[in-house]
Amino acid sequence: MPSMEMNCCIGKSLNYMRFSMSSFKHSCEKIDINLAHNVLTICPKNREALQRITALFNNLYILYFIGGIPSITYDDMDQIQINIKYSQQITDAKLKNTLLSFVNSELISQDEKETFLNELELTKTSFTTQFNTELENIRKKAEELSKKAEVDPYHYESASKAANRLHQELLIASQLYFYHKTPEAYENFKQTCQREIERARPVLEQHRGWKPLLVNVGAAIIGLGVLYLLAASINYYKTEGRHFFFHFETDSLQKLENLNMAQSQVLRI
Repeated sequence: MPSMEMNCCIGKSLNYMRFSMSSFKHSCEKIDINLAHNVLTICPKNREALQRITALFNNLYILYFIGGIPSITYDDMDQIQINIKYSQQITDAKLKNTLLSFVNSELISQDEKETFLNELELTKTSFTTQFNTELENIRKKAEELSKKAEVDPYHYESASKAANRLHQELLIASQLYFYHKTPEAYENFKQTCQREIERARPVLEQHRGWKPLLVNVGAAIIGLGVLYLLAASINYYKTEGRHFFFHFETDSLQKLENLNMAQSQVLRI
């Protein structure tokens, strides 16, 4: 079974890593950023703020969104909520540029921007640390098998080779991923890791301690990918609930569902 620490880590990732900003009181009631669902929710407090938001996203959509933002006019400002989804896979640079635009448009403060980015970095660091910890555990277990294979090659040589190969392949894959840190790099990293884990599993699971170790490293791999499951195209429509929503029509929810399926496969739930 995964460790309690790992369960907390994955639980945090599957809670979609939501962060809320109180923002300037004269501009917005709140700004919510939901990273895994890739939604920005903005609740303007007055007509001036609404106009500022409209102008901001009309300027941003060329880089980030499909289609422009129509003019929004509504009498009841208390019930207006704007939900926006990115049209492309989000990167750190795009997210930082969006937050900077919020600051420049006086929708959030510089302090709020920095707080959000710091929280995000801490989350990323926790996933990275967990993966590196599990990779080191694999190295140590592989070393144990190598020593046993020197004494009893008949029972341990094949497991020793499988364990050392697994450690080497995961190490190389992670180095490539951490160097590039793009959605495409993560996808390659995940596929390589899953392939190598499945290759080694039949041999290694026969030896004590390897089954939970493979579960934990699989969970860490899934955790690293949560930030990169963000892609959607958008259309504008108005709901009866007086929300303005830029609706996604591509495969974002399917990608999240694929994440859950991939997690189940790696963890053998």
